[in-house]
Amino acid sequence: MQNGTFAIHLREELLRRRANNPRYSLRAFALHLGVSSSFLSKILMGKKSVSETTFLKMATRLKLNHEAIESYRARLPGYKPSRLQFNPVTVVHFQIIADWHHYAILEAVTVQGFDSSRGSSVFPEKKRRARSIG
Repeated sequence: MQNGTFAIHLREELLRRRANNPRYSLRAFALHLGVSSSFLSKILMGKKSVSETTFLKMATRLKLNHEAIESYRARLPGYKPSRLQFNPVTVVHFQIIADWHHYAILEAVTVQGFDSSRGSSVFPEKKRRARSIG
């Protein structure tokens, strides 16, 4: 379940474990997660939020996959995404993609019935520049 918050996931996991073992307690679940039972209770009731460090510890103990971890992590209060990664762009590449013709051509090819063989003489300079950079 990745549509809700981590607290919802914890509630559902506790319910799932209780369905398998009716004697499974909040204290046992807290022990498994490496937090106190009072802290876990406050999380489940929405009175406390989880820090990123505690979240990662709990997510690791729950064996969540990477996709689930990133999904829940992005919803944590105060979460700041790691530095964004950008690919460097040469001046020639930038000039091509910054030109309005680039977007017009990209949009045109998505039109139903687009025929790439027609209009080959349109924008010959743009075509030559695009080929020159690979």
